[in-house]
Amino acid sequence: MLNRIPDHFANHQRLRQEILDFAGSAAATQPKIAVLTGPPGIGKTALALRTAHDLPEPEIRLYARLDTDPEAPGAAADILGQFLVDLGMDPAAVPDRISARANAFRARTAGRQVLLIIDGATTAAQVRALLPADGLVLVTEARPLSIDARNFALPPLDTDAARTLLAGTEPDHVEEIIELAQGNPLLLRIAAALPAGTPPGTDLLTTAYRTLSAPAQRCYRTLALPGTTAEISTDALGLPVDELVAARLVERLSETRIHTSELVRNHARAIEPPDPDETARLRERYLTRTASAYRAANRWPQAEPWFTCPPGTESVDLAWLDAERGNIRAAIEHAATVGHHELVATWCVLLWPFYEHGKHTADLLTTHQLGLNTASRALRSLLLTRIGFAHLFNGDTEQAIAACEQARDLATDPKLEATALEGLGLALLADDQDDRARPVLRRNLDLARQLAESRRIALACLHDAKVERPEIALPLLTEAARTFAADPVNMAKTHLWRGRKLTDRGDFAEARTALDLAIAELTAQRRPFDRAEALAARGDLNAAAGQPHQARDDYGQARAVFEEWGFSRRAARLPG
Repeated sequence: MLNRIPDHFANHQRLRQEILDFAGSAAATQPKIAVLTGPPGIGKTALALRTAHDLPEPEIRLYARLDTDPEAPGAAADILGQFLVDLGMDPAAVPDRISARANAFRARTAGRQVLLIIDGATTAAQVRALLPADGLVLVTEARPLSIDARNFALPPLDTDAARTLLAGTEPDHVEEIIELAQGNPLLLRIAAALPAGTPPGTDLLTTAYRTLSAPAQRCYRTLALPGTTAEISTDALGLPVDELVAARLVERLSETRIHTSELVRNHARAIEPPDPDETARLRERYLTRTASAYRAANRWPQAEPWFTCPPGTESVDLAWLDAERGNIRAAIEHAATVGHHELVATWCVLLWPFYEHGKHTADLLTTHQLGLNTASRALRSLLLTRIGFAHLFNGDTEQAIAACEQARDLATDPKLEATALEGLGLALLADDQDDRARPVLRRNLDLARQLAESRRIALACLHDAKVERPEIALPLLTEAARTFAADPVNMAKTHLWRGRKLTDRGDFAEARTALDLAIAELTAQRRPFDRAEALAARGDLNAAAGQPHQARDDYGQARAVFEEWGFSRRAARLPG
C-alpha cells in the first residue's frame, strides 16, 4: 500500500512541502506525528501516500488502515500483531496482550527509521498504541483526535488543481464539474462520471446513484450493511460491482478488493434500507464460507449432540477468512441486532480455532458475548469457557475465573465440564491460587480419563502436575510426554515442569537436563515467553544448587523478556 502513488492526487503542493519540512526537522526523542485533517473525500489518504513517496527511503515502511470499520474493537492489537510478524517475529511467538505487543513493537523499532501511515484513525488511543519508538507517523483522521501532534488541515482543491485532476475530460464540461464538486476530490471524480448538464447544487451522490441500473442500485444499498463489501455482494447476489467502479462510487484496490469511502457508505445508509432477503443471503454466504474454510483446513471440531455443523462446500482458504475477519464480525453483530441468536452462537463455534490461533481476543470477546444470548445451555457453557480463555490471554485473571465458573455451572455433559474446568484451573494458577486450582485440575483429569481422548488426557496431566507434589507430578508428566512426542512445544513445556518438580525434589542433575532440553526446544520453536519461563525455572535450580552467578544470569535473561512483553508482575516476582 505504501508503494502505491494515487492516480487521483492533485494540489496540496504547499501542504505537502510543510509535511516534508516537519519530517526533516530536528530529531526528537519520540516519533514525529503529523495528523492530516479534513472532511470525508477531501484527499487525506492520497496526500499521505504521495508524501510517503516523496520522503527519503526509511528502514521500515508500515501501513495500518482503520477506517474499514471505525468501531472495530481490538483493531490496534491486530495491527500490532501483523507489524511484529512483518518485522520477523514468528506468528506463534506474538504476545496476546496489546500492551505486550506495543512494547515488543517499540523494542524492534528503537534506533531505526520508521515511516508509518495510520489511515482512518478514530481514537487517540489507537494512534498511541501503534506508535513506533522512532520515525515519522502520518495519521489520517476519520474523527477528530486529541493527541500531541502537528495538525495539517486539507483545504478544498483550487480550480487549477481540479483541472489537473480532470485531465482528459471534455473542456466544455470541466467548469461544470468543478462547480458541482466544490473542491472535494472524491465528488470531483463522481461528477466527472455524470452526464453533462447536471444542475449546480445537485446532490452528486444521489444523482450518481440514480444513474445506476436497478441491480447496481441494489448493490450500492448493500454497502450500508455492517461488514458488507461490494465484492461479497457480487459473489452472493450476482450484483454488478463494476458499474459502481465505473461511476467512481467505489475504488478497486485489486482484483478482489474494493474500498468504499466513509462518505459513500454513509450515503448508502441514508438512501433506503437494503432488502431483508438480500441481507439474509449475504449473511448466509459469510457463514457457509466460514464453515468451508475450516473444513478445508481440517480444523473442524468433532460433532457434538448440542451442535449442528452448517453446510459449507465451497473452496475457501483461511486467507479469505483472515481478509474478511472484520466484515464477518460486523455481520455477526448485525445478526445479533436482528435477533438471530442461534446463528450468532453457531458462528462463534466455527470461529474459535481461528480466533485462538490468530490471538484475535478482542474479536472473540465481542462475538462470543453476543453468542451468549442463545437459548442453548450447552453453547452458553462452551462460549463462556472461551471467553474465559480470552480474558486469560489478556492477563485478566479475575474475569477469566468468573467466566469459567459460570461455564462449569452450565455444563450439560462431561466434555463441556472438563473444558470449563481446564480454563478455570489455569486461570486460578495464573492468579497464584494454587490451593483452589488443585481440586479443579484433579477433577479435570478425572473427566479426561472418562472421555478417553488421548490429547485431552495429556494436557490434563500436564496442567495437574503444575500443582502437585513431585511424587505425584512426575508420573503425570511422564504420561503426558508419551502423547506429546510429536508435539515439540507441549513436549518442551513438559520438560520445563519436569525440571521444576525435580528441583523441588532435590534432583538437580536431572532437573538441569530437563530444563536445558526445554530451553533448547523453546528457542528452536521461537517461543520467547515460554523460554523465559524455562530460564526462570533454571534460575531457581541454580539458586537451590548454590550457583548464584548462574542464577542471576538466568533471572536477568528471563526478566528482560517479561519486561519487554509488558509482564511487569511476572518480572517483579523474579529474585534480584
